[in-house]
Amino acid sequence: MNLFGVKPSRMKEIEIWKRGWDMNFLIGQLNYAVEKYGRPLSLFVDHAGYSRELKAQTKKDVFVQHAKIDLRFLRRALACGRVIVYVDYFYLRRYTHNPHFIVVNRVVGAKFEIEDPGFGTRTLVEAEKLGRAIVGLRNHLFFSPIVISLK
Repeated sequence: MNLFGVKPSRMKEIEIWKRGWDMNFLIGQLNYAVEKYGRPLSLFVDHAGYSRELKAQTKKDVFVQHAKIDLRFLRRALACGRVIVYVDYFYLRRYTHNPHFIVVNRVVGAKFEIEDPGFGTRTLVEAEKLGRAIVGLRNHLFFSPIVISLK
């Protein structure tokens, strides 16, 4: 909802969350959000095989591309506006290793301004820490890093 400029609410989140049950969880949610809010999305996927799998399940206006997700990629993507990034949350909060979506708003010097939808907080995170969260998702949890942006 953040990307669409829609104020999040618990009910809206649950509505989108339930749509993930229809197929691949992520694609189900994105297909529904694009349909509901009428804005196309780009989905950049680090793992080539997973990228192909997701591409086969997308509906109109969800554009899947394979890309190496790292800090360099994030900086380029942020030139077009805020993005959603899939990370290993441990490296941001030092609590537990789990995959988690965050919103990255902008680069501020050597840091990134992030919003955590789970906590409703906005903070500045050192670039190195965010980079470790992306690599940790790939190498520790064996999930593909993903970036979602408005098309």
